Amino acid sequence: MQSIRLAREGGRTIDWRAARPGDLLDVQMWMADARGLLDAGVTLVTGTDMTTVTDPDHGEELILEIEGHVEIGMTPLAAIRAATTDGARNLRLDGVTGCVREGLAADLLVVEGAPDRDIHALRRPVLVVRQGQPIAPTRLAEPTLRLPVVDAA
Repeated sequence: MQSIRLAREGGRTIDWRAARPGDLLDVQMWMADARGLLDAGVTLVTGTDMTTVTDPDHGEELILEIEGHVEIGMTPLAAIRAATTDGARNLRLDGVTGCVREGLAADLLVVEGAPDRDIHALRRPVLVVRQGQPIAPTRLAEPTLRLPVVDAA
């Protein structure tokens, strides 16, 4: 996801719809493949293979991936579930974490706004709780590509 940020910061437009079989593997192809998997009914989950050697900011990378899922057609709430409930289920940790429920481990991110409608609200934290301890949140820059706000159901 760092490659999405770097491409957009460099002024590059990423159009996953333009990716074709045989194209070089890049962000555009990743997004097209992810959309194809989504269309085929595959449950997508978020995660990163980033290391602290290349980029220590895993939080922003995760948010970029969640935004990428919305960009390819997931609802904001489905993209959040891909990073929480679905991710825990995929790792067979759904009895341990993945949602806020009594008896489960949960780190919390409280944000300004409604991330189930506006995924970019994840960039505006007001409180982070990690392992039961409050942590001063870091507000992230607004994205170079604004995704639409979903109407409340």
